[in-house]
Amino acid sequence: MMLRILQIFVCSILLMFAYIITFYKKGEFTFYFLQFIFMILTPLIGPVFLILSWLIQKIFFRKEVNLRELSFRKDMLHTILHPDEDKERNVVPVKEALLVSDTQDKRRVMLNVLKGEYEKSLTVITDALENPDTEISHYAASVITEVKSQFKVTVQTMQEQLKDYPDDPAMKVMLIDYIHEFLGKNVLSEIEAMTYITIYLNLMEELFVQDANSITGTMYKDIIYHLMASGQKDKAELWAKRALELRPADLDTYKGVLKYYYEVGNKNVFYNVLGQLKASDIVLDRETLDIVRFFK
Repeated sequence: MMLRILQIFVCSILLMFAYIITFYKKGEFTFYFLQFIFMILTPLIGPVFLILSWLIQKIFFRKEVNLRELSFRKDMLHTILHPDEDKERNVVPVKEALLVSDTQDKRRVMLNVLKGEYEKSLTVITDALENPDTEISHYAASVITEVKSQFKVTVQTMQEQLKDYPDDPAMKVMLIDYIHEFLGKNVLSEIEAMTYITIYLNLMEELFVQDANSITGTMYKDIIYHLMASGQKDKAELWAKRALELRPADLDTYKGVLKYYYEVGNKNVFYNVLGQLKASDIVLDRETLDIVRFFK
């Protein structure tokens, strides 16, 4: 009996050292020390269990398991910050806060906006320019000035790059999209907006001559919208006709063209274009489907 116990103990010791020598990694002393204690407390069974676990993992799962995540090491702890409940309870739409809050609250809201991704809140910041609180309007003016400055520098830089790649329509498309996106933020003054709409229109004309196939239905719709907003109805009509001719299978083409003929009051052409859309195989979105139903 004693001999068998001694044999088990020797086998356990040999397995323990074999396991430690095979798997030990520098910098993980605590982890393997705990495994060593586990094997001492469970002679033979402990080493066999750990070795079999490793074999099963290698044979059936192959993906290496990060055993360090199972240990109680301090450097593996992740701290979860407690939420700022007071701040969360006081969250309200920025626009409403600027309308109804007292002066201190307005300033706090504006500073929170400026600390975040303020480019997503440019509409609210633009509205804040008219705020009677001079400090708030000053914050807003500073941001708008910086944003417009960055925009102008970027446009100038991209125009310079265009000179290096005059035959690359993709460069023009990038600049056209950038100007369109910024015009939609409505932060430019009327004079500034007209200046960049002119640049935008010239780029579109150049692209139309260079490679009309690069102009998508969405781009046709966008230029029609910008020209209508700037009072250039004759040019908008030209682009509406071009859109129907070159992009007749694009839903955005019809959105732009229908908007143009509706706003100029040309009912006959409006209903003709609407009829073309209904007779086409174009899949309608909810907005266009509502238009079709309304003008039955």
